[in-house]
Amino acid sequence: MALRSIIRRASSSINTNYRIWAQEKQNDTSQFTKSHLLNSGYLRDGQIPEALQYDHAYKLTTLSNGVRVATEPFDNAIATVGVMIEAGSRNETMANTGIAHFLEHLHFKGTNKRTRIQLESEIENMGGNLNAYTSRETTLYQMQVFKNDVSRAMEIISDMLLSSKYDKTSIEIEREVILREAQEVDADMREMILENVHYTAYRNHIMGQPILGHKTSIMQINRDQLKKFIYTHYVGPRIVVLGAGPISHDQLVDIAEKNFGKVAKTTEYPFDGEDPPEFCGSSIYVRNDLDELAHMGVFYEAPSWKHEDYWPFLLLQRIMEYDPNAPINTNYPYGLYNYMNRWFGDMKDIKKQECLFIPYRDTGMFGHYASGEFITSLIKPTIDRKQTYLEELSFEEIQRAKNKIYTELLAIEAGSDMIQTLGCQLIYMDKKVPKTEIASRIAAMDKKYLEATYKKWFSEGDTALAIYGPTSTIQRINEV
Repeated sequence: MALRSIIRRASSSINTNYRIWAQEKQNDTSQFTKSHLLNSGYLRDGQIPEALQYDHAYKLTTLSNGVRVATEPFDNAIATVGVMIEAGSRNETMANTGIAHFLEHLHFKGTNKRTRIQLESEIENMGGNLNAYTSRETTLYQMQVFKNDVSRAMEIISDMLLSSKYDKTSIEIEREVILREAQEVDADMREMILENVHYTAYRNHIMGQPILGHKTSIMQINRDQLKKFIYTHYVGPRIVVLGAGPISHDQLVDIAEKNFGKVAKTTEYPFDGEDPPEFCGSSIYVRNDLDELAHMGVFYEAPSWKHEDYWPFLLLQRIMEYDPNAPINTNYPYGLYNYMNRWFGDMKDIKKQECLFIPYRDTGMFGHYASGEFITSLIKPTIDRKQTYLEELSFEEIQRAKNKIYTELLAIEAGSDMIQTLGCQLIYMDKKVPKTEIASRIAAMDKKYLEATYKKWFSEGDTALAIYGPTSTIQRINEV
């Protein structure tokens, strides 16, 4: 109580100083003050940091075939360009699970114009950095280059995506690589638990299948299947060309027209996996008596990207985050003094705990991954007490979580982060959401609003539970 009293007195003083500063600011034409831009500890309720009151310019153009071209220019020596496709493991079938990820591998192995070695050499010679990833709903290829090499970089990416050879030798080589990669994922307990949570929660939908696919389907994927997936999903309206950094929007539009202007606008094949998945309350246990630690995922249905409750769930996730290595500092964004963090911290058998919010186009997941010797102690707080947790939440804890989001928004300055964020917003929300809007939405949320949102989703929500570990742990979980 004494600490809160001090905070209130300090806040009152800060507010008085803020009014004086605001009056002086009216005659100041500079964009930012010379004072600290982020006084996260004492932001007034509903106020956002000054640095988040401004955002980079943004432009969007749609080509005649539906390809969208979006840029977020800012001064820098390095430009980042990329292509995001609305296609992932969700768009597969049980007969070809893993094909979206398989394509990602093959796109680096040579095209009709370039061999694999030529492709790698050309990128290295211009100092480029090319990366790609495949998720359940999207695939992204991005490259960082000097600003004078933007046109060349986009031509290389388009060549990879639209003219790869998919020769038999490369297919067989990558098949073995992917099988080894799948084994590595199975050995990563966190990744394995998250895949099992998806499997049990979306057991009646392709969303429940692993991104890398099953061994049986990986062994059967062939060139015809690969090309059909391209013809089906790599069409104009599902492609977004992205640029961030020292890039002219008009220039990128011209480059996109040259390289993606002939992509088909429609396809003769139906899109797989478009039906919305149903979240299924269920559980899956994997027994391993040789492992000393148990691993668990407890998840509930959550909002999609487009749902109005997407924004409060971003804040709820930060509130429940736990970082055991965080410094003992009441203003540290992760906040060891968060009530739930103290809760988990007092459980000696919990070695690791992580709160996750995983939104998709028309569904989402929210919950915890944890590992420890006796994992049963995590189930009761995450299931039985989920409805009452926010009743014990303080204003300071909510403000700390807001500060964490403000910090994350201010940290999105790298071109790679920008185009990933921009691409997802355009695909899922059909628009760019400025940092200012995100920060303002978060700033407006109070305990009452969060509590109502929390109870709306969790008061009668089903639980998807995934467990891996020794038999004794599984038996105790059944008892709970």
